Amino acid sequence: MIWHVQNENFILDSTRIFMKAFHLLLFDGSLIFPECILIFGLILLLMIDSTSDQKDIPWLYFISSTSLVMSITALLFRWREEPMISFSGNFQTNNFNEIFQFLILLCSTLCIPLSVEYIECTEMAITEFLLFVLTATLGGMFLCGANDLITIFVAPECFSLCSYLLS
Repeated sequence: MIWHVQNENFILDSTRIFMKAFHLLLFDGSLIFPECILIFGLILLLMIDSTSDQKDIPWLYFISSTSLVMSITALLFRWREEPMISFSGNFQTNNFNEIFQFLILLCSTLCIPLSVEYIECTEMAITEFLLFVLTATLGGMFLCGANDLITIFVAPECFSLCSYLLS
C-alpha cells in the first residue's frame, strides 16, 4: 500500500515537472520555435550523416529544405502577435524582426536548390554545406531578435563563421 502511494506521488511530481517544462516551452519557447525547428534539422542531418553508410544526398537535401520551409511556416503562423521580450530580456519578437527572419529563411531556402550543381562540380561534402547554411541561417535569425549586447555579439559570430566557411 505504501509503495502504491509513493508511486502515485512520483507520477504526480513527474507530471508537474513535465507541465512546467511544457509551459516554459510553450510561452518562452514559442518565441524561438522557428529556430528550434532549424536546430532539430541540424541535429537530424548530423545523425543521418554519421550513422548511414551510404550518403543519401536526396534525403539530406529534403531534410534541410523541409526544416527551412517548416520554419517559414511557423514564422508566418506567429505573424501579428504582440511584441514580446523573453529569456530575461535577451530576445524579442515583433513584426519588424519577423520580416527580416522571413527574408533570411527565404534566401536560405532558395540557396540550397540553386547551389546543387556547384556542389557537385567542386565535389564539396554536401553535409558540410547544408550544415553551414542552416547554422548561418540560425545565427541570422537570432541576430534579428537580439535584444542584449551579449546576444548581439554571439549571434553574428555564428552567422559570420559559417558564412566565412561557405566562401
